[in-house]
Amino acid sequence: MSLQGPELKKLGKPKRPISQMAYYFQDRMLEWDHSGTVTKYVQQCGDHWKSLSEAEKMHYKKRAEADRGRYDTAMHAWEARMLADGRPELLRTRTLADERRREKQEVKEREGSD
Repeated sequence: MSLQGPELKKLGKPKRPISQMAYYFQDRMLEWDHSGTVTKYVQQCGDHWKSLSEAEKMHYKKRAEADRGRYDTAMHAWEARMLADGRPELLRTRTLADERRREKQEVKEREGSD
């Protein structure tokens, strides 16, 4: 049985990183004058996002990459803590596979040095 959001939040699991488009929407929502519906405004923002050049998107891409770095660092620390606490079922599948691979390598190295 896997834990749901509130339980993981209590355990301090980091929030997922924010995408570059989400950063763009955050900035655009500050400019919204509340005329019309949110749906229509978000649709307009989406259309505008598609029309931006790569150079114009670079600011948002850098912010998203920085947040991804924060997330990766925080997740590695959180997963190490969950592993130390005996909660391997909470680790991402890839992390768990990496951990098992590392343990096998350590066993081989120990057996080779005997």
